[in-house]
Amino acid sequence: NTPLSDGRSYLDDLSPEDVSAMLFALGELGIRSSRGTESPETEHRRLRIVPPCPVLSEEMLDSLSLTSVANLVSGIIAIGDTSPGSDALENAMKNLEQRIDTFGPGDTYLLCRLTVALSRLLRAPTSAPSSNNVKDKKMKPTNDEEANEADVSAENEEQVIENLSPTSLMGDDESPSDSAIAKRDQEEIRKRARDLLGLVLEQAAARIDDMSGEQIRRILLHVVLLPYQADEFVEAAETEVHKRLSALDADAATASFGSLEELSQQTADAAVDIATSLSTSSSGESGDNPFKFLKKGGKGKGKDLAAEANRAAASACEAAARLDRIHRGAHLKGEEILHQIEQGAAFELGRCLTLLERYRRIEFADDSFSRQSRYDDERRKIIGKRVCSRLFS
Repeated sequence: NTPLSDGRSYLDDLSPEDVSAMLFALGELGIRSSRGTESPETEHRRLRIVPPCPVLSEEMLDSLSLTSVANLVSGIIAIGDTSPGSDALENAMKNLEQRIDTFGPGDTYLLCRLTVALSRLLRAPTSAPSSNNVKDKKMKPTNDEEANEADVSAENEEQVIENLSPTSLMGDDESPSDSAIAKRDQEEIRKRARDLLGLVLEQAAARIDDMSGEQIRRILLHVVLLPYQADEFVEAAETEVHKRLSALDADAATASFGSLEELSQQTADAAVDIATSLSTSSSGESGDNPFKFLKKGGKGKGKDLAAEANRAAASACEAAARLDRIHRGAHLKGEEILHQIEQGAAFELGRCLTLLERYRRIEFADDSFSRQSRYDDERRKIIGKRVCSRLFS
């Protein structure tokens, strides 16, 4: 935000699309908003932004594409400029709510990105530590295996949560009434974020068929981490996961017919044989014509079928040749590539089943929730006895 010679800022020359792309890129790079605990001269060394995020007007937000608005929301949350009094995030979320019905089949990655961003915002602590202890204290990282899994798929969650805490810390010059107003504004932002998350999950449930296994798994992960009651999405995800697993099982049952290269070559050979027979019979060169019935429908039917068979044979031969070129040139077999893809899909779907099981163990109340153990009392006693017997044996 360095001023130019005429007093303007470089940001003044950026279009709304550029501002959205810039904030999203900064968030992906790990740039965070300043917490006001150090001098501006040293904040840049810690990859922190001192000025607040630019606030786009309603007209500017309306001119943005759906992708740019979603990236703007994700970028502001990732940077951590969610302090009360900042209208950048609130305006962007309000505009996104008005466009929620415009998500198409190709926008599933945006739904996944928004779910991750809103989950980070809602899991951030609502109260900030004392300004005197900010430099010396850090949040303790959680030992929850689900949170650790989120760290691997996204960023360092400890750093994200630390920077998402309110940046307007209560210092010596702030009165308790100012702190109460800030807390109220923060709760309003969180409420809007929860409402937006519900709308995003509704769209995700309606487009579950277009999502990859990884996208379904990431959304389920953050639904469980919050946790957030999204029965409609969970039901749709469970149905889709079981359908895809059944398809993979059915495909595994047909693997005994041969590899992809063998099947492709056999298809090409058979297509060539059929095309040759049809071409010969349609031209009348064969005395004993086994395809005389083809000409009963009218004159020239045999020649048309022969031409179709020739085109099919050419396509089959081209597919077989491409697989052969990949095998000879890249030393890769098409069957091995498909097997790796199937294994990766089955792995993601298996993780989805684990997350679905974790979600089923959550009991939601009005303003609270409780997680049930995966084992019953008898099973826990048996596990405890085995652990103690090994420790003291």
